[in-house]
Amino acid sequence: SPPIMTFASSRFSQTVASSSMAFLLAGVTGLMPTQRLPVVSSHAAAVRVASPQMVGSVALVKKEAAVIEIQEGMKDAALMFCVRSEGIPANEMNALRQAFPEEVKIKVCKNNLLKIATLGEGFERFAAIAGEEKEITRMSNIWFYVPEDKMKITVEGWAAHCKEFSGNEDRCSDIIGGAFDGAVLDAKGVDAISKLPTKQELMQSTAVAIKQTSVKLARVLKQAAAAQRIATGLNEAQGNKLARAVNAMSAKLGDN
Repeated sequence: SPPIMTFASSRFSQTVASSSMAFLLAGVTGLMPTQRLPVVSSHAAAVRVASPQMVGSVALVKKEAAVIEIQEGMKDAALMFCVRSEGIPANEMNALRQAFPEEVKIKVCKNNLLKIATLGEGFERFAAIAGEEKEITRMSNIWFYVPEDKMKITVEGWAAHCKEFSGNEDRCSDIIGGAFDGAVLDAKGVDAISKLPTKQELMQSTAVAIKQTSVKLARVLKQAAAAQRIATGLNEAQGNKLARAVNAMSAKLGDN
């Protein structure tokens, strides 16, 4: 029946998606998803066989969870940008997360896992990060996942934060680059994108423009109506003058 077919189709899609991620991560762990671990009957035996396969299996599960966590951060983001993590201590990272809006996610993640995460369904806007190595996928980075309406405040907030460390040679606080709408950005590109008006701002400005146009149109129509009344009055006045002139001429001719 249709419900059974729908359930089967859903299960098949989930299986395919899970298998795809497993094969991508296999390149990181070296353990293929079809490999099975031996069954053991004691702790001592488990220790003996917990060699590369078991370690690889645990690593695969952890990396898959890490990819899902990265995708959770990207889910509501319109812009991603990164800065180098060298020289930034853990306590400062915690302070950073508290300083920025709650909707902005800030994470340190491995470059290869980030690339895999951007290839997932629904994240095509960031897929340009994957592929060959780029400046934004070199070294260790802190990534900011920023919703559209928080882009300006986040980029400006990071710039303000960096001023505190302008004389510190042990760290590079500059924005390295990012990704937006299918394109990889450099630092200037991130700054330019952050200054774009949001959809909400565009809607508001459009509404204001429409209202102003309506007011101007009403004013023009009102002025046109007034002009029409004046023209009508002039025509009537001219007609009355002509009638009086004809009557006067007729009266004069009658007297003669």
